[in-house]
Amino acid sequence: MAGTALEAAYAIYQSLLRRDPDPNGVNGVVHTLTVNGLGPGLETAITSMVASEEYKSIIHSEFDYALALREKPGRVIDGKEVSHIISLGTHCQTSSILKKYGLKIESYPFDWLFNSPSAILHSVNDDFATFLDQSQYKSLPPYEGEPRAQHNYYLKNHGVEVFFPHRDPTTNTDYAFFQRCVHRFRAAIGSDTAKLFVIISREEHDLVNRFDELHDWVRKIGHANILAIQLREPNGNRAIRKLKVSDCGDLYEFTPISTEAGVGFPDLLDDLSVVQLVMQYKIASSARSV
Repeated sequence: MAGTALEAAYAIYQSLLRRDPDPNGVNGVVHTLTVNGLGPGLETAITSMVASEEYKSIIHSEFDYALALREKPGRVIDGKEVSHIISLGTHCQTSSILKKYGLKIESYPFDWLFNSPSAILHSVNDDFATFLDQSQYKSLPPYEGEPRAQHNYYLKNHGVEVFFPHRDPTTNTDYAFFQRCVHRFRAAIGSDTAKLFVIISREEHDLVNRFDELHDWVRKIGHANILAIQLREPNGNRAIRKLKVSDCGDLYEFTPISTEAGVGFPDLLDDLSVVQLVMQYKIASSARSV
């Protein structure tokens, strides 16, 4: 058994991690196979290795994202392919996933904020007047080397504590950045090109009960759809459930396998579950970087 276990350990490492095992690794696999028996031991060892960060890194680096994004999309908006994919938040995950898979080419106001559906609605309904009101900004101590600021109005009225987690608009440079983002947003929604708004909301925000208001705003813009995803806490089973369908967008409930990390999901298939919802639409080449 010892020789077989050692050979199996080397085979598992070389097959899954593309390398020979380190001493601790090989000893761990051999111990697992010896204690549990070859069949159950292999299942345990492989399951553990597939869950490792090293294996996930290999899968992400070798996955052909461009091929995945060349699925055959067919959904159009008022007969037009999507020219603008715009994140509505509610946090950085939406923009991070879009950027990672080549579906984000420019910045908009809600890309890198902490937000809520109600705060988003307020921002768009007052044409970002409150959003850009410098008297409402309060600089916060940097976190992990990044500048931060709160927005007093959205803290008091919508409970958003750190509205700006990556920039400090009390500085001229960052304020100018958000001015450009708002200008770009206004230009996009005022154009006759097709726009797809994407919002992913953590469970702390009730996107389900705010969807109709967001949907009505999108309908008024014209030539636009909204893809809204309400996240649920992982429970061991990946599931996507369509809650509402309309001619101007859909609402989904998504239960991932992995716990999202603000910049995407650790599990590749969780990421791609979101991407494939976007890729239902026909995306113009000008709206993609791959």
